Amino acid sequence: MPYSNKFISMLRCQSLERIMAANGYYPSYERKGRLYYHCPFHNDTHPSFSIETKDAEGSHAAQRFTCPSCKTEGCGTLELEALFLNKEKDNEE
Repeated sequence: MPYSNKFISMLRCQSLERIMAANGYYPSYERKGRLYYHCPFHNDTHPSFSIETKDAEGSHAAQRFTCPSCKTEGCGTLELEALFLNKEKDNEE
């Protein structure tokens, strides 16, 4: 199903933190400009999913996420939301 330009623009304006919260995930702790969560994409017992909250220059524009345990990584709100949508599809099947 194609998404409208309005919907895509809305996602681009969101932060990764807001998308995680909208899906029921909240940070466990913050360290060195990264927020750490229990990974939503595998059975995580220790917060391994992290979101980069600042880029190398200290700007708040960074939008990268990674989980070294399950090798999930990406950049941007659209990519993170797509992972959540795929997770929902997998749970329905």
